[in-house]
Amino acid sequence: MNLKTVFKAAFLLLLVISCSPKVPFEVQESFTKQFKNPQDVCWLKTHDSTWEVSFYQRKFYYKTVAYSDSGKWMSTRIEVSEDSVPKQLLSALTKQVPEAFLIKIYNKNTSENNQYQLEILSKGKVYVVAFDTTSKLVVLEKETDRARNDFVIEND
Repeated sequence: MNLKTVFKAAFLLLLVISCSPKVPFEVQESFTKQFKNPQDVCWLKTHDSTWEVSFYQRKFYYKTVAYSDSGKWMSTRIEVSEDSVPKQLLSALTKQVPEAFLIKIYNKNTSENNQYQLEILSKGKVYVVAFDTTSKLVVLEKETDRARNDFVIEND
């Protein structure tokens, strides 16, 4: 191996390490106490200082968990199938946005509530919506922005 190849490899390794966020000890500790044997762990610090971690414990069943800077659990979000969503919510979606194509459904749990979040395609744009207390759809701006800017890397 020549010296140029070694320097390129060292530079790439340094770049990868420097781009990984430094997760606070309290957050890491809360996560390891709450979830045993997580795989494919990926951390992200959001613009509002929330720490999000995506991982799976069973292959292809990903979870996204949010923590505060102090390590307090805030929410857990998992992808669910259409069968697990109450029929009246899916009917309300069809009634309120007839042209919507359902992409993904998430169940988001917090200490205050349990909410279904639906990722939909409507008129060429992706939205993440949920239902308010009157069963009216509301667009979740933060989640919509993330869905529009996300890309997926498939794992085997």
